[in-house]
Amino acid sequence: RLQLGELLDRVAAADAPEKEADEEVWRAPGVRLLVGLLGAEAVLIGALDVLYVVLAVEELGLGGSGAGYLNAAFGAGGVAALAATAAFVGRPRLAPPLLAAALVWTAAFGLLALAPTTVGAFALLALAGAARIAVDVAARTLLQRSVPPQSLARMFGIVEAVAMTGLAVGSLLTPAL
Repeated sequence: RLQLGELLDRVAAADAPEKEADEEVWRAPGVRLLVGLLGAEAVLIGALDVLYVVLAVEELGLGGSGAGYLNAAFGAGGVAALAATAAFVGRPRLAPPLLAAALVWTAAFGLLALAPTTVGAFALLALAGAARIAVDVAARTLLQRSVPPQSLARMFGIVEAVAMTGLAVGSLLTPAL
């Protein structure tokens, strides 16, 4: 029978190679930046969930159901972008489309904030949804290329934890703004 101390020592020894792999992952070029970008994306999505209601009810006068329609416009833009992201397959350089999509996403929200109109809101949210999908696909693909295969599952676990935290942060902080 193992004593608790022996068991803990064995667990710690077995975990040592994984810790080294984790440290190697974080040293890979761009990994922290990509995880941060995906986290910022999640904060914005969390904020957007609250802002749909504010935009629909207070700014555009669409009523409560308008929030759902605005959300659908964002989603429709994402669906439309799926075909475009297929062009990322096998592409050696994904940083330029990632940067372009991030700029389009930011510009769409900036324009919406400056002059919210009903038609403009639907069009800009669809554009933002398309750009969001491009950001997500490019960033996740770059992560897959940057992280050793034996560490991918752990890395994507971290990405999902960061995303869930970002969604919560975005939705909780937005009413305070």
